[in-house]
Amino acid sequence: MPSNIFAKVAPLLKGKNFKVNPAEIEKFLNRYSSGNWIYPSAMSRELQLDIKSAYEILELGVSVKAFEQNLEVYCPHCHRFVGYRYKTIFDIPQEVNCVHCDTCIESALEHAVVIYKVL
Repeated sequence: MPSNIFAKVAPLLKGKNFKVNPAEIEKFLNRYSSGNWIYPSAMSRELQLDIKSAYEILELGVSVKAFEQNLEVYCPHCHRFVGYRYKTIFDIPQEVNCVHCDTCIESALEHAVVIYKVL
């Protein structure tokens, strides 16, 4: 059952000048429920927002405890997420193997992307 994430975030959007209709943000966010993952790049692509604005909106959700930041490593070889998620940068190992192409990703932290878990 989807939670009403937008209801938590909407008050914080007032006064912000994002180049997207709040109804579109609501439609996007209401597709997600507790435990789902939101990728800023997907939000950016679907709402035709610049990536910085997508992160800003999601960070507003973090501030009201609708989301939690996590990190996921992106493979520079096959351009896919490797499937491991981490709570902090200190949890990311120096090297990670990509489950898709079996490439050893050295300096995995350099390939980490912030993603958001719906609480």
